[in-house]
Amino acid sequence: MQILNPLQRVPAIRLDWRAYFRNFCAEHGDPVPYNEKLLFQDGFQYSSTDYAGPEWPPPDDPAELESLLCSYWQIRYSTVRHELSRLEDQLIQLTNIQSARNGMLQYTVPNIDPNGQRKGNRAMPLNLDLFQERIRWLKADTANCEAKLREFTNVAQERT
Repeated sequence: MQILNPLQRVPAIRLDWRAYFRNFCAEHGDPVPYNEKLLFQDGFQYSSTDYAGPEWPPPDDPAELESLLCSYWQIRYSTVRHELSRLEDQLIQLTNIQSARNGMLQYTVPNIDPNGQRKGNRAMPLNLDLFQERIRWLKADTANCEAKLREFTNVAQERT
């Protein structure tokens, strides 16, 4: 039998709320801003100002949950369309600039050492393919949002 030493300290535990939030997002999907909270595609909500929360479960009332989910997809659609438009415009501008240059365009990124500390900046060649990949993903997400919104429209029409 081990005798407890009253002077022995319990190791300090530091909760990593950012890691908790990343896991929460992995489980519930990408959030959108909603009434000063973050809203997830399954109806969960989370604090928009603190990684430690609080968090709220989806409402029990089916009509309230449906309204919340419809809001999620409307906000997500608007956000994705805005980013898609911005990136398409930026890609056109960068492609035009690149076409008038002999060498690769360069951009600046933070230089991070192995310990995760920022050590100045470094130049990298601009890869326009990354923009095109993101644009393809945004177009697919736009189509997904449109399909989800059509589902809500169809459900609403079936009720009438």
